[in-house]
Amino acid sequence: MILPSAVHAAKVELLLPLGRTVYQTNEWIDVSVVRSDAKPLAAGDLALTLNGGDGSVLTYTFPVKAAARSTEHLHINGALLRPGKYRVHVLVDGISEYADIEIFSHIRKSDFRLINWGRAQGKDQLVQGEDSLGFNLSMATTVRTATPRRSCAPASISCPTAP
Repeated sequence: MILPSAVHAAKVELLLPLGRTVYQTNEWIDVSVVRSDAKPLAAGDLALTLNGGDGSVLTYTFPVKAAARSTEHLHINGALLRPGKYRVHVLVDGISEYADIEIFSHIRKSDFRLINWGRAQGKDQLVQGEDSLGFNLSMATTVRTATPRRSCAPASISCPTAP
């Protein structure tokens, strides 16, 4: 009986170089795709897809060169993503890999008092609120004018002093 030799298939690894799966909307999300095989890989396309938990889908296609081993470094701009859970999916050389990530807003919402000590006035204060810059308390001063408790008619009559 003759057994066929083992089939050598290309190997694809999806790596998150920062070693974490939680990111903020104000940072880049680094993704590396490592392709390797015992024989040289053909040139082709790498498809990167992000599937959001809310049903949103982002798809990008990148050309890849022919090589026996190559690493493609991709960067996703977190500012373009809504906070939520995403599945990062890559398809290259007929092989599919995925990783799950989660995006959180970089805008703080806190039970602690985040005080704005600035001098914004009027409509400029709106952009400093909890849904923008994250301040949830504004320091303000009020000016009171002194008002007399009692008024006396002519200056020649002395007013009684308050007890």
